[in-house]
Amino acid sequence: MPVDMDPAHHDSGGETPDARVPSGHTPPLSQIPWYRDTKSWPFFIVFCLAALLFLALEIAYQYYVLLPGIVTISLLRGAALAGTTLISASLFSSAIFKWWPKTAIHWRIRRYLGVAGASWITLHVISAVLWQFNGNIPAVFYIFNPIKNPIIYGVAAFVIYVIMMLTSTDWAMRLLGRHWKTIHRFVYFAFASSILHFLFTAPQNLLNPAGYLLLLVTGLAVTGQLYWFMRTVAPKRFATPGTLVGFLIIVYFVSMLVLSSIHKRQVDRAFENASRSETQLMQ
Repeated sequence: MPVDMDPAHHDSGGETPDARVPSGHTPPLSQIPWYRDTKSWPFFIVFCLAALLFLALEIAYQYYVLLPGIVTISLLRGAALAGTTLISASLFSSAIFKWWPKTAIHWRIRRYLGVAGASWITLHVISAVLWQFNGNIPAVFYIFNPIKNPIIYGVAAFVIYVIMMLTSTDWAMRLLGRHWKTIHRFVYFAFASSILHFLFTAPQNLLNPAGYLLLLVTGLAVTGQLYWFMRTVAPKRFATPGTLVGFLIIVYFVSMLVLSSIHKRQVDRAFENASRSETQLMQ
């Protein structure tokens, strides 16, 4: 989870990515089919419909296969899986743009994936507050230690995703200037936190095709980002401010992963001992 390696953002000097694509490398817009022009309204509408379809499929799989007839939890889990999968796909697209630079002209797809993912995660959060906590928001924070309450990981990720979603327009890029890139680098902390959230909140819910898809895309995103992080900072002898930020995020993720794993193992062992004791008493 390194610093921003998106080629559309790298050393842009505050310009929008459109300004950095040489006009001689692409045909005039009038000659580009709508399905290749990511700025066109038809492409945007088709993408939105595809994102909605993906959400609907995730919810339908929960409702008809895993949780037959349970609407509320199906919506909650389906939105979480759809949102996090799209966020991971957005970050993996950054690595693709670096591996195949010619694809960087389609940088808007990364934005669309990120905004759609953040939107579905917002739906997940609303569903969780309404149906899991009965609208009682303070109950979410029954303890602020994320190792004991992994929902805190999700809250941290959600706040950052919302900020990024609200500043993901060309207008926001122009308004924030060079600060825009700094703000959007927080996506990697949010991504690390969201991984910790879904790994420790209900890991058993990942043992199905929808969960495997999420884990696959997440793994691809992490691998791609780490690869380009090392490829970028190693030639500079790890002497850039971004290097420190990247390694701090990695240390945060690994340390929380280990500590949360230890705590979960202790809780599982205590539950097993309690169940065994109860069984012996009943006998």
